Amino acid sequence: MNKKISITFAIAVIVLIAGTLTFIFLNIAKDLGLNADVKCAYCKGGKKVEKPVCSKRAFDGEIKINGWYVNEGGNWVLQISDNDLKKLPAGHRDSKVILADGSDSLVAKLKKSSEKNPLEITIKGFYSGCDGIPMVSIAPGEEVFKKYLTQK
Repeated sequence: MNKKISITFAIAVIVLIAGTLTFIFLNIAKDLGLNADVKCAYCKGGKKVEKPVCSKRAFDGEIKINGWYVNEGGNWVLQISDNDLKKLPAGHRDSKVILADGSDSLVAKLKKSSEKNPLEITIKGFYSGCDGIPMVSIAPGEEVFKKYLTQK
């Protein structure tokens, strides 16, 4: 046999085998979802952007809301009526908040109230941190949330 034909034939066989194996592995990876698009929390238009900086915010004001206490994992949180969510600061309209400074009598009344029989309370402060449930207060927020705003 001619040496040039043998080398050409060997190279062709190697390329054919490599192409076949590549095709098989890519299909297996595709079936297993290994090359699926990864969801990026901080991606915009396919490009990675910087993680948004979190800022703690406290708001003062006076609003009347209807709510009741619900027990979530051993912790009591204030469930705000859906009709009153629009009264909360824009961008911070969570239906569940922590009442930071409720008196024992107010807490007892809230525990007895329900969705069908909510209690109307006046909120004077609102605090939203970087994580966790927002907090509300019946006293002005500047006094109640000062310690949270100065913590790092």
